[in-house]
Amino acid sequence: MEYLTRRALLRLGSVALLTTTLAAHSAEALTMTAPTHSNPSPNAIGSEAEFFGMLDLTRPALAAVQRAVLAKDWPAAKAAWATHLESANRPHWLWSRADRPLITQIYKEHYGGLERAVPAADAVLARDFDWQGIHMHLEHDLDWHPVPGEWTNVLNRFAYWPEMGHAY
Repeated sequence: MEYLTRRALLRLGSVALLTTTLAAHSAEALTMTAPTHSNPSPNAIGSEAEFFGMLDLTRPALAAVQRAVLAKDWPAAKAAWATHLESANRPHWLWSRADRPLITQIYKEHYGGLERAVPAADAVLARDFDWQGIHMHLEHDLDWHPVPGEWTNVLNRFAYWPEMGHAY
């Protein structure tokens, strides 16, 4: 189970938003157990029983999850939860992993393809940045003093993340 905290769940505000966060996880990923920590956070969800106790298992769509929870069959409960997330029609997903080939094709036809971002992403991985005509190669032990002041702001705005996401 992913190591979620009560605070994170409260920030999400509802189980519907929590499903958005967890929907990308396959049943296989959800059958994994949380790492054992000698000193876990007091906000951590400590067990499968506690996690599933936070859900409204009286909802008809969660009947399979409820049966597995009542039997304390945690792998089956996680698999049923994953199946529910993958098949639920609410919240309405705008796209899914199954749509990736179509999205990739459309991106290629209209924007030149995802591979177009690879050179820029490779430059980021090599720590080579260009901004307003200034080229800078960032070393592992960077001395920020001689760096132009705007560079700190530019790097912290992460403008290079779209290329990283498209490339990898």
